[in-house]
Amino acid sequence: MSDSSKPDLAKDNWALAALEGSDLAAWSWDVAADRVELSISWSELLGETRRLTITSSKNLAALVHPDDLPQVMSVLESAVRGRSPAYDVEHRVRTASGSYRWIQSRGKVLKRDAAGHALLVTGTNADITARRHAEDMLAARELQLRLVVDSVPAMIVEVDADDRIRYANRTFADYFGIEPETVAGQTIGAAVGAAAYERFSAHSERMRRGERIIYERVLVRPGRPDAQLLIRIVPRMHRGYEYLGCYVMLEDVTESRHLERMKEEFINTVSHELRTPLNSIRASLDRIAAGGPAQDLAEVIATARSSCERLVRLVTDILDLQRLRAGQPLPGRAAPLVLADEVRAAAAANESLASEAGVALKVDAPAAPILVAASADRLAQLVTNLVANALKHSSRGGSVDISIERLERSARVSVRDYGPGVPADFEPQLFQKFTHGQAADGKQRGGTGLGLAISKAIAEQMNGRVGFAPADGPGAVFWFELPLA
Repeated sequence: MSDSSKPDLAKDNWALAALEGSDLAAWSWDVAADRVELSISWSELLGETRRLTITSSKNLAALVHPDDLPQVMSVLESAVRGRSPAYDVEHRVRTASGSYRWIQSRGKVLKRDAAGHALLVTGTNADITARRHAEDMLAARELQLRLVVDSVPAMIVEVDADDRIRYANRTFADYFGIEPETVAGQTIGAAVGAAAYERFSAHSERMRRGERIIYERVLVRPGRPDAQLLIRIVPRMHRGYEYLGCYVMLEDVTESRHLERMKEEFINTVSHELRTPLNSIRASLDRIAAGGPAQDLAEVIATARSSCERLVRLVTDILDLQRLRAGQPLPGRAAPLVLADEVRAAAAANESLASEAGVALKVDAPAAPILVAASADRLAQLVTNLVANALKHSSRGGSVDISIERLERSARVSVRDYGPGVPADFEPQLFQKFTHGQAADGKQRGGTGLGLAISKAIAEQMNGRVGFAPADGPGAVFWFELPLA
């Protein structure tokens, strides 16, 4: 190559001045001689004394970060051999202090020989360290944000202005049984179905005006119960008027809506349960005030007493529920108790309730005493709750059998009724709050729907447990176990 064909970077011309003013380091590579000339900006980038740099490609390669060198050599070779039109790569170079800075190196083959071998390559190096650090910080923040978004229980989806999904969090993917990567780029209709998209797009005009949208829809899931979804849409607006897309937050509120309905039923039940015994007590007081034969008054007083007991049970259930919701243990201290004595006492206390229902209470206990560690009040409440539940599902003339047995490390008390039993689909709800099963006559019976849930909490508080087992024949068996003293 003649001297006239070589670019002289030391030459003060307008092109070089423009490059220096833009903080770009110009370079020229004589491939055959392996001579690389770099402008003054290169020495400044490396933190060296301001000077023109003349070196070789091998020396420059030694400055490249080892992790970046394979990519740099691959891109350079591709450009030199003509497989790509230009050389463009971002990588790190070692400075005079030993630290690394990011550069974007660009170049192009200007001359080739007759055989197509590169003779002259020129280009520029730009310091992009600040940009790469900003990108790294942005990527780290985005990763942190995605980790946070993936950990929240709500389903979150980012949608662009064309109703295509840009991002879906892990909760969304897990709920619908898909991978987040597969849903990105899909339209909402393709991802969640035409019916869901139709409901979404019905709010399109309001969303594009920047309005926030809240609505609910039922999600039909083949082979599974339908789900109730609460959907919130938050538009993304540029300068307050240009619609860029939106964030969609979905929450499965099936359980909470079910709980709300149960609470409403509970309030209605409590209102009825309060009103009925209060009316009975008032009527009894009116009859007592009016006077009458002693025998009639005794019956009236017995009715009033039974109604009072009903009210006491109702108030006790409500107070116990409040304690449990507050995370407080129910009052009562465990002590060694003779189980059969406590069970018989509790059964006797429920004799009037059984008599009113026309049902006989029977207690079967082994001759040898069994000692358990329990609170007497809480043990009585356990027996009362299970007996009340059994009576509710018994027909007049029937019986409720209470049996006691000793196990290896605990004692079990079983309460059996001879009613219609428990439907299989209702078994998972047995010990939940506010639940009511059907009574023996097929109708919903009274009660707060709290007895079994409170029984479960009482047993667990005393290191025991409760359970249900289908009866051998008609009826059902509810039991609780307590540790031996």
